[in-house]
Amino acid sequence: ELSTEQTEGWSGVDKRNANDFMHCLSRFVFIIGMVSLYYLLHPIHGTTKKLQGRSQGILQAYRDIDDVMFELKSMRSGIDELFSKIYTQSCRVAEKMGVTPAKPRAPAQSKYRPNAPAESIEGYFRQNIGIPLLDSIINSMELRFKDVAKQASKLLYLVPSMFISDDFSKDVLEDT
Repeated sequence: ELSTEQTEGWSGVDKRNANDFMHCLSRFVFIIGMVSLYYLLHPIHGTTKKLQGRSQGILQAYRDIDDVMFELKSMRSGIDELFSKIYTQSCRVAEKMGVTPAKPRAPAQSKYRPNAPAESIEGYFRQNIGIPLLDSIINSMELRFKDVAKQASKLLYLVPSMFISDDFSKDVLEDT
């Protein structure tokens, strides 16, 4: 709840909206969601920075994407261990914020939120946040960087200036 000093001069609607927002930010489900995003998107960070630069060639970019995909799939195969780290970090953040780790109540029937059964709080969030989020990231990357697009990018070798590039010697000359 925001204090009167903090909301002085605000309308009633603004105060209610701010309090609702503060309530959402201080829920464990929000905390574990943000920590999960941080851990699961971390492998993509370096590659996205390189892709935004001017010196990154398209062929090297695809090699970097392959490395990221390998790392994401490795994370998926070791999701239990990884999510244990995510859960531990989330609990630390929650403790600093004065939030008790808890899973949402389980209604008999749920249409609008995930409700996979789990015995522990960690298991609940692994099943309902960690695994679906990582699977979504992997699927999005696979759709965006299909093998067809990689093969099409190799048509760049038909451009004469590519014959003298490092990518040409790495990809073409080493394959023969």
